[in-house]
Amino acid sequence: MPDGRAMLAVSAAVFALVALGCGSEDTASQPAKSITTVEPAPSVEPPAVAPEAKPRARALRPKAYRDSKDVCGVFSAKQLAKEYGGDPSDPASVANAYADQSYRPAVRSDAASGCLAGLRP
Repeated sequence: MPDGRAMLAVSAAVFALVALGCGSEDTASQPAKSITTVEPAPSVEPPAVAPEAKPRARALRPKAYRDSKDVCGVFSAKQLAKEYGGDPSDPASVANAYADQSYRPAVRSDAASGCLAGLRP
């Protein structure tokens, strides 16, 4: 006759196997899902950009300042006035003339500020 402990262990194992085998759904009657099926991603439109937000011009502003400061730092106001116009005794007019002829309207004020900073000793 089997030992009581052995019977208890066998009973527990049988109970566990039966409990695992019994599920709330009958998977045998359901069709298998295809693993290769890919759901199409929902179309997402890019967010609208306000017309006044000009990211390219905003990105070029620091570059226009630095570049014009470098250029105007190399030449004198007299040399720049001769090439671009403006009054050599008025650094602001020379800086504005340089920016007007060298940069697009969107970054001209930054270029003029940079040039003026380059002209100052």
